[in-house]
Amino acid sequence: MTEKIEFRQRREFGDIISVTFTYMRQNFSTLGIGILYVGVPLSLLQGIVAALYQRAVTSAQDSTDPFKILTSVFGAEFLLTLALSLLLYAGIMGVVFAHVLRYISESDRTPIQPSDLVSDMFSNAPLILITTFGLGMIIFALAIPSVFLLFIPVIYISISTSPMLFVRLYEKSDFFAAFSRSFKLVQGRWWQVFGAIVTLYLIGIIISFAFSLPNMIVSFIIGLNTGSGKAPDYAILSAVTGAISSFGSVIYYALISIGIAFIYFDLVERKESSGLMARIEKIADLPSNLS
Repeated sequence: MTEKIEFRQRREFGDIISVTFTYMRQNFSTLGIGILYVGVPLSLLQGIVAALYQRAVTSAQDSTDPFKILTSVFGAEFLLTLALSLLLYAGIMGVVFAHVLRYISESDRTPIQPSDLVSDMFSNAPLILITTFGLGMIIFALAIPSVFLLFIPVIYISISTSPMLFVRLYEKSDFFAAFSRSFKLVQGRWWQVFGAIVTLYLIGIIISFAFSLPNMIVSFIIGLNTGSGKAPDYAILSAVTGAISSFGSVIYYALISIGIAFIYFDLVERKESSGLMARIEKIADLPSNLS
């Protein structure tokens, strides 16, 4: 039987990376199916919308009307693509965090069901979307003035608030309390958190890039045939490869989400030693239980 992973403990940089992949591997059957339930429909829908967006942009390339070009680039398809990206990101994080929370609270005798993960995700959907969108707006508002500072404030806040959504779900705190709590947890460990998250991002980008290759090839072919009347013939192929590319993002988001959960517990353990105290209390209770 596979030994259950202990979340509530200190971990160094390399340990966080390795245990993230260990967790994915050990829980692939339940977590993977839960992710598929949410990721596949959204990936397919995003692939179709991306194909429509690509067709709109391609058809406008021969136009001399600036307004038509602008609306094709930033039109309804573009906005819908952004909205679906947000839903995909929030949905995958919701499923992963639901799995982590059940994994921590339930015993080995209570198997986690993929349907429970999806149910938990939908229950927490308003909280997840509000937190993701609200934090995104804060970071976006800082992005413009940060241009002159090489985006350093944006990077700093992004890392400092990386555990924020998990804080809201696990500690059941409100938006601003979770915002403040995240800063306090990361304080003094910013560079370590930065290193772990950047490493996970780079690994995720490599995985996502592999899934994006078919779509990049199709996009290149469409670009070569622009103006020849052949581009519309690639609509179905473009939608399929777009969906495959979106599914690469699913794996990418899942990897980051699991890593953030381990980062959160590492930070809490260093600040508060709650996991250590719980283990000490458990050992102290053994004599009374035996008697």
